[in-house]
Amino acid sequence: MNKIAYDALVASYHKWRQNLENIKDKEGQWVDKELYRYCVFDCPLCFHFAMQGAYGCGGCPIKEKTGVRSCQDTPYQRIYIEVSPNNETRSKIYVTKELITQTRNEVQFLGSLIPKGGPDE
Repeated sequence: MNKIAYDALVASYHKWRQNLENIKDKEGQWVDKELYRYCVFDCPLCFHFAMQGAYGCGGCPIKEKTGVRSCQDTPYQRIYIEVSPNNETRSKIYVTKELITQTRNEVQFLGSLIPKGGPDE
């Protein structure tokens, strides 16, 4: 994995860890969207691999793992389904047990993709 992909993956992992920290004890409550950043515009991986003319996610470590673009077949897909229908136009997100579970799964998934030895030189 090159340094750009590695750095974006690590940043995404930390973003999702922070999301989990912000909601883990908030089931059944509304939280400000600033505390739960799930949008592709907040994703370091999407910034480098989906929004910079490489639509299709070429080079993204998630696509390399799953074989599909747009984080399909990952916990993010369940998060998006859980959050989007009720929250697209609101300033707050309703925290469900499923959202907490899938956010935890996303953290674990991203963590599993980070090479232990760092990026390729």
